Amino acid sequence: MSIVLWVRSEPFDCGLLHLSFYPRFTYNNLLKLAVYAKAKEKAGYPRLSIWRHVACNKLQISDEHAWMLFKTFYLLSDWSRRDRLHWLESQACEDTTAIEKRKAAMSVKTLEFLLYLRIQQFTKLSLKSSLASGDEWPNRSKSPDLENRSVPNTKQFDEQKYLSYVSSNLTELLQLLVEPEAFSENEHILTADAMDALGFLIGGQMDGNVMTVRQIASLSSQANKSGFSKISSTFSLRRFHSWLRTYLSDSCVGTVACLTNGERLPKLLDRTSPSGDILISGADFKLKEERPSSASPRTSEDISSSRSGKIISNCSTAPSSDYLTVFVQVCKQTIIKSSEVDHNGIKIYRCHYSYIYLLAPLRYVLIEKCRHTTIVLGAVETIVHCISCDDVTVIATCNQLYLTSNNNCTYHLCTPSRPVLFTNNSNITLAPYHTFYPLLSRHMQEVGVLPTLNLWNQVVNIGPSTDADSFSTYKCMKLSQFRKFVIPFKMEGDTKANPCLMPEDYKKALSNKQSEISEWHQYLAEQNMSESEKSEFKKFVEGKFEEWLIDSGNIRHLEGLILNSHASNT
Repeated sequence: MSIVLWVRSEPFDCGLLHLSFYPRFTYNNLLKLAVYAKAKEKAGYPRLSIWRHVACNKLQISDEHAWMLFKTFYLLSDWSRRDRLHWLESQACEDTTAIEKRKAAMSVKTLEFLLYLRIQQFTKLSLKSSLASGDEWPNRSKSPDLENRSVPNTKQFDEQKYLSYVSSNLTELLQLLVEPEAFSENEHILTADAMDALGFLIGGQMDGNVMTVRQIASLSSQANKSGFSKISSTFSLRRFHSWLRTYLSDSCVGTVACLTNGERLPKLLDRTSPSGDILISGADFKLKEERPSSASPRTSEDISSSRSGKIISNCSTAPSSDYLTVFVQVCKQTIIKSSEVDHNGIKIYRCHYSYIYLLAPLRYVLIEKCRHTTIVLGAVETIVHCISCDDVTVIATCNQLYLTSNNNCTYHLCTPSRPVLFTNNSNITLAPYHTFYPLLSRHMQEVGVLPTLNLWNQVVNIGPSTDADSFSTYKCMKLSQFRKFVIPFKMEGDTKANPCLMPEDYKKALSNKQSEISEWHQYLAEQNMSESEKSEFKKFVEGKFEEWLIDSGNIRHLEGLILNSHASNT
């Protein structure tokens, strides 16, 4: 019998808010919160609806940050998409007083929420290590140098840090789940509710079959070691702690396992996958002076010189709740994915000078250490988190955006939540969502993102300092720079225009630009040029356009699209 238990990375990857700088946000106070919540019965256990009172008055967390913790946990828990849409629709239609009443009536599972609050201390450990090493706050565990490794050093991955944290704090985590007066023969016990809550942090499988911690620990073959009592359906805390520590190990569905054992998707050179998804290569970028001629076609050497990178998925082995696709070191490519990444978690590492289109409903998206890349996402059910990126453009509809240590990046958003900017961001540009693809409305409905509520520019800064200069710097895109983004691929679907809410001044800016184009076309039509003049003028415009493509670097994108067209016809 083979049993494997692992720490789920999603609560850490998507749920850490770097709020450990609040002095009362400590383990001892969380223990007091557990006792207080359970004493409140219906208001506190098994579902917590008094969080704002406790957070603001007992833990002295700001009202805004308390709500963010509450809502983020909602996104990561089993809150149904229908309930989420219902809440968002009411938020879009009601006044502030009605919205606050609805917030006050919301509740979460107490024990799972306590675990979520406890892992917020993970950032305090990162802060201590960053101070020791001289790094700026907040320090995210460093990813391996993927550019120089075909198989990453697993010890450097974030999920290894998560395992270490849970192992080191396992006693405290389990203590949060103990009933205050639950004893059996003078020994603390864990109830069935406590074991179910542990599933928020711990995943498991036995003999290759995914099972919950409670299911595995309750088996007759494990009952004696795990401290399970069939009579009371409870577990001895002491014996369960020992049993859990014995089997807790590396995740078999995480990033490391995906990169090591996952299925590598087709190479990125002129291929069309069986599902219809398109994977294509862009040209190896050369400056204008490096090209023998601006009109020179791509050679086989150009194609072979492109770095293909890796796209690896665990969908063939993992349960649907843990589907993960990892993009590693994609460089100078144009990639379009749709059905193969449906409801996947997405991790994009060290991708440079590329165009990545993921036109599908996605669970969450982590973008780390990418440069000079445009990433177009479908509807994201939970979090989009960008970390340590430079000159990256992200276009997304999502329930929440986090930004950490990014520079000179642009984000076109439709989100019902206020974007969260941690410290160390600089030159961030925010703009409303400005594109669409035929299945966008359907995908937004699937994941619970409301197109009629868009808080794209209502930023929240999070950091330990009150000095405005230490917070993230951002600006809203100038109207003169705002242009419609066209997704140049044919797909079946009902969405014919951008369904997302856009401010009137940005709408007017797009309309004015379209009017200018129409006026230019009309002006040309009125010139009564001869055929030879039209031909000469066409050559002149095409030449100038090609010069702009090369100088701006957009030639890479266009050549990738041309390759796609050729692949579709073969």
